Amino acid sequence: AAGLVRPAEIGLRPEDLVLSETGCLSGQVRLIEHLGEVQLLHMTGAVDFIAKVSGQVRIAGGQTCRFAPAPGALHLFDAQGQSVCAPLWIHAEARI
Repeated sequence: AAGLVRPAEIGLRPEDLVLSETGCLSGQVRLIEHLGEVQLLHMTGAVDFIAKVSGQVRIAGGQTCRFAPAPGALHLFDAQGQSVCAPLWIHAEARI
């Protein structure tokens, strides 16, 4: 049906990214913020993003890491930045 496909953005919170050898999101560590029990990894790749990991994880600047979203962690937004309910169909178009 016409009008059912609209541009959308997917959002993920830094704490909802999980280190994974097979993760769909990868990047190179640009900056590490050591905050005690957690670290914020500022990543550069096809898209720039921040991941929050345990302070016990050994990560080095320049290292390449892969992440997967935690189950149920994807948030969908319309072109105006408004949150939308989970659609029946999502057509993804990479624009990176």
